[in-house]
Amino acid sequence: APPSPPAPPKRRLPRAAELAQATAAAEVAAQNQATANARATAHAFVILTQTASTRPTDTPLPAATPAPWTLAGRLISHGPDGIVVAPNDEAAPATRVGIDPAATILRDGKPATLDTLSDGDRVTMTVDGASNVVTDLSAESVAASPVSRLTNLLWLPPLALVVPVFFWLRGRNAAAPFIVKRIDASSG
Repeated sequence: APPSPPAPPKRRLPRAAELAQATAAAEVAAQNQATANARATAHAFVILTQTASTRPTDTPLPAATPAPWTLAGRLISHGPDGIVVAPNDEAAPATRVGIDPAATILRDGKPATLDTLSDGDRVTMTVDGASNVVTDLSAESVAASPVSRLTNLLWLPPLALVVPVFFWLRGRNAAAPFIVKRIDASSG
């Protein structure tokens, strides 16, 4: 087989043309890289802007539990539904608070129940801030004055007036049991 003819030699461009072609290819590559960089920068700017503009929601802080408070004054009334106390500050209105069934109650330094308290006792109590019920109560009985003790005997003067009148009225129409009456024979 006859040998194939040799390939024509590659034409070699002149050196200046080669450089121009390489420069054009480099410019196209640089332009493509610049476009890709611009797109990446724009995308990064969008992502950063979205991240900066979106804030996480604030985590709500739990409300503080109200602290227990102290009330001191004079006991006005009491019952199973609660007690009413006139505070020592006379400008403040009377305050009604509930009683915790497990509340510690002391009267004159001794354990007591709600039933043993008396209206007028001086009380100092701790009230739970959240539930507004008494958790601790200390009462001091008010010393009775001599005049207040005499008020228990106010029924005696009216009785001292009524009893003699009762006996006087009872004895007015009664005949004496051992007196003999004379009866006149002529009248009869």
